[in-house]
Amino acid sequence: MADRIVLNTISYHGHGAIENIVPELTARGYKKAFVCSDPDLIKFGVTKKVTDLLDAANFAYAVYSEIKPNPTIANVQDGVAAFKAAEADCIVTIGGGSSMDTAKAIGIIINNPEFADVRSLEGVAPTKKHAVFTIAVPTTAGTAAEVTINYVITDVEKKRKFVCVDTNDIPEIAVVDPDMMSSMPKGLTAATGMDALTHAIEGYITKGHCVIVRDGQIIASGRNRREEKQSAASHAEMEALAQANEVLHSWRLDDCDLYVTLEPCPMCAGAILNARIRRVFYGARDDVMGACGGVLNLYMEGFPRPPQLVGNICGDECRDVLQSFFRTIRSKSGENEIGAL
Repeated sequence: MADRIVLNTISYHGHGAIENIVPELTARGYKKAFVCSDPDLIKFGVTKKVTDLLDAANFAYAVYSEIKPNPTIANVQDGVAAFKAAEADCIVTIGGGSSMDTAKAIGIIINNPEFADVRSLEGVAPTKKHAVFTIAVPTTAGTAAEVTINYVITDVEKKRKFVCVDTNDIPEIAVVDPDMMSSMPKGLTAATGMDALTHAIEGYITKGHCVIVRDGQIIASGRNRREEKQSAASHAEMEALAQANEVLHSWRLDDCDLYVTLEPCPMCAGAILNARIRRVFYGARDDVMGACGGVLNLYMEGFPRPPQLVGNICGDECRDVLQSFFRTIRSKSGENEIGAL
């Protein structure tokens, strides 16, 4: 099975990286930039580092700063109107996740106006054209929004957030310049740096993990939270399945594959069957609660549309990791360390 990686066309890294913004725009023949940045960045003079370069080159631009934390549908629609009014032909987004998420949505809608309601972009939207040419300049270390195909919008009316996943929204150019981050308030710099670190640590130490993949792209993930939530149903597979349903707006996941550290239990195996997952790949076999061959194989019981099953992938290694991790929290319960997951 082939994997897919979606990357920026060009990435600049290091001190002075922002000096490449104007040459990249002029080389492509663009005439006016729509600069997306939030009010605080303008207040602290961070956005000015980029607009000064545009001014020096006499490159026309319009600044859109009506960006809120956790951008809303209204923010995006206002931004689309502002882009059209400015008669811009490219986007330079400066900031953290909120600025970049807003810019991604604006860029997508400008070139795919059938999604102007914004809500229809939720999940994996069938956009046909790439977003407006975008250069993304991060000012925080925590989101990595400049190199991803995801963005999150808040639906105030329905009091919820929704995730949009679209290969057409990735910025063509990412400009990661530490000078853009160093002038931020110390507290914000420290907080976003710790955010990036905790994401890395969580990925390293979380042992009961599950991801769901569609077309080579991870669309959902989950981890075992039974002890954290004191909820018997909070298994990694259940969390990932629920997230995938929300992303795709469908209970049917028949074009998706599921990868999990430990063989699914009867509850999770049943949910996988109901979701019509195409293939299941698991690491360690579970001789106590496994429902994919460890104790029984639910997928050989005559149920319709069972997934293809590939098990015991690096089984010994996965088992060693799981046992080491859960030994301490299971030591007083008397439960088998693997089977209790």
